[in-house]
Amino acid sequence: MPVPKSSSEQQLRAELKRLQARLVEAEATMKAIRSGNVDAIVVEGSQGSRIFTLRSAEEPYRILAERMNEGAATVTLEGTILFCNQRLAEMANLPMERLVGSSFLSILEDREHESFAKLLQQASNRDVRAEGCLRRADGATLPVQFSLNSIPLEDSGHGICLVATDLSRQKQAEEALRHSTARAKFAVESAKLGDWEIDLKTMETTRSLAHDQIFGYSSLMPEWNFEIFLRHVHPEDRKRVRESFENSVSEGKNWEFECRIIGGNGDRRWIWARGDRYLDRSTGADRMFGLIKDITKRKQAEERLREKEQRIRTLLDSTAEAILGVDRDGVCTFCNPAALRILDYQSATELLGKSMHAVMHHSGPDGVPLDRESCPLFQTARTNRSLHSDSEFFWRKDGTCFAVECWCHPVLDGQEVTGSVITFLDITERRRAAEEIRKLNDNLERRVLERTAQLQASNQELEAFTYSVSHDLRAPLRHISGFSRILAEEFGATLPTEAQHHLQRIQEGTLRMGLLVDDLLNLARLGRRDLSLQVAALKLIVEEAIAELAPEYRERQVEWKVGALPSADCDPGLVKQVFQNLLSNALKFTRPRKQAVIEVGQVDKQGTTAFFVRDNGVGFNMKYADKLFGVFQRLHRAEDFEGTGVGLATVQRIVQKHGGGIWVEAELDRGATFYFTLAPSPTAGLKSSAARVGEQL
Repeated sequence: MPVPKSSSEQQLRAELKRLQARLVEAEATMKAIRSGNVDAIVVEGSQGSRIFTLRSAEEPYRILAERMNEGAATVTLEGTILFCNQRLAEMANLPMERLVGSSFLSILEDREHESFAKLLQQASNRDVRAEGCLRRADGATLPVQFSLNSIPLEDSGHGICLVATDLSRQKQAEEALRHSTARAKFAVESAKLGDWEIDLKTMETTRSLAHDQIFGYSSLMPEWNFEIFLRHVHPEDRKRVRESFENSVSEGKNWEFECRIIGGNGDRRWIWARGDRYLDRSTGADRMFGLIKDITKRKQAEERLREKEQRIRTLLDSTAEAILGVDRDGVCTFCNPAALRILDYQSATELLGKSMHAVMHHSGPDGVPLDRESCPLFQTARTNRSLHSDSEFFWRKDGTCFAVECWCHPVLDGQEVTGSVITFLDITERRRAAEEIRKLNDNLERRVLERTAQLQASNQELEAFTYSVSHDLRAPLRHISGFSRILAEEFGATLPTEAQHHLQRIQEGTLRMGLLVDDLLNLARLGRRDLSLQVAALKLIVEEAIAELAPEYRERQVEWKVGALPSADCDPGLVKQVFQNLLSNALKFTRPRKQAVIEVGQVDKQGTTAFFVRDNGVGFNMKYADKLFGVFQRLHRAEDFEGTGVGLATVQRIVQKHGGGIWVEAELDRGATFYFTLAPSPTAGLKSSAARVGEQL
């Protein structure tokens, strides 16, 4: 399949034909002169045509040789130059005097000496034509075509008439043609194009392998024509393609189209094709050549783009946020339904092409006109920066002003700002609601302050009452304890056994009551006590607490695991009390175990350090954990495990005074782990229901 010809290629081919014709004419003239069949010679020159009458065989030959555009010479069979014309001297870049008498081999390339000697021998018997290269005096080479003919010499010998035609222009034209053809072929292959050509009279079609590959064939089909091509076109596109081809042929126009095809393998594809009509002057045939390209991926991309645009359009139409497109001059180029509704326009035609100065910052809420150039939204359309504001005012079509929150983003084409996109919301109701909320908050804050003061007063009264009751209970308890001890010591031996048992229970009850009063007094004092914060090493505090608890586990097997603990800004005395209460509980509830394991350490809870005390004791059911941190609340019988039910409430009060929280994780007969922090942290969300209930008590 020929590659479509450009005008430069046609010029090159015409130049080649002209040079070849001149060469043929020169050879024919030389033969006619040598044979003696002409009486005169017509020579075309710059001064017009001149006619030379033949006086002898040599004279016209010399005249013609001097006027020829080709180099001419007479040489012996050995190659010695007997005569040469000026043109040959110019081609060799040597004076004629230097050439005559020298060997013709001296102006040839060295590699051609042997082949040229053979040409001279062949020319003694027949006419010979061959290509070679002249070596010029300046070192350059000149491609030529030699024509050699045997002629008689004056001494009845034979010589050779040699004509050398300069082929440099022809070679350049051929090289340019090769390059042009190669470039065209490379362009077609790189663009993955198939090429084809149709004889518009016979409808015979030739095409490239790439053409048939687009139609789903791995090799060239043995038969192909326009009707076969139409059978591959999708039925819905077939009529349109046929009509476009017939119109282009009848009107003498180029043919270009896109259509769907069904390949030989059943695949459906999109193709683009273009045909250019031309007249082949060498044969007179009316032909059309063209290119074909598979554009399936492009069509699929276009379809995806249309679907995406449709989704975007649907999104823009359905959003409650108003959207405007503005060019560099502040003229509206796009608006969505929400913008029309908020601005009170009936249709987009009313707003498109309208200056946004009528909508944005026409004037302030007080009616004072604003300078258009000072509007920051218009400045965004001219600068590469975005803007957000919730203190702007826009104007509706009816002239009413309303508050908006708006965003303005520049639209860029490369580095150039071509406009902006403005989105806005009517925040009139939001501002009204915000004002109402502000008033409610002010009122709520006042009520909270009042309620807080009341609660503080109530707490102080409660703490004072608790302290007073606890303090006043001490005197009767001391009397009961003292008199029961006197009874036991002085009259115990004379009392009945049952009376002695009752007296023992009185003494135990007064002891428990005394401990309870002490705990209540301690709890009450915590409410009035200020924290004495200082940096303390928690590990040392834990070790001191364990040492003080030594009498409680002296005859037991207890394994202590104290991990690395940091220093903390806290009240050391109160924190020591926290650890003492938690460790004492761990010792108490691990009493049924043959070997108690009690662990103290720290863990990271959502970026905050939490401390824990873990034991392998009896544990408890977590569904009763809401009672754990309440005053006087117990999860075990007093007969099994002693206690007043105030210890964990005290621990919680201390942790809360430090701004932290406490929670527990436990499982029945699998032990319990108490966690606490000494500062507010995200772990507050991890607290158990027991901890939250305890904080409210």
